[in-house]
Amino acid sequence: MKDCLFLQKYCEDPQQLFQQFLTEGLEPIVPYSCMLCGRCTVVCPLQLKLDEAFLAMRRDLIKEGLPLKQLRSVQVHQKLSTSKFFTAVNRGDDL
Repeated sequence: MKDCLFLQKYCEDPQQLFQQFLTEGLEPIVPYSCMLCGRCTVVCPLQLKLDEAFLAMRRDLIKEGLPLKQLRSVQVHQKLSTSKFFTAVNRGDDL
């Protein structure tokens, strides 16, 4: 817990957080707040893969049609960053 700012913010015990997810559900922002870095697995004495669990939660939310409104800007960024208007290719021919 001391190595993960995400867990520090959202719970006192990861088991409690997952129990809440199973019984009451969680706000969609919670699974999207995990950075999926895997640090929790490295420091966990049981080697629990919490990052994989939060990724699975994200996938479930998407299947249920509940994408996060806060992530809409990421979708726009991805779309625009690959458009021809915002993409330039510098081949170095002019050097």
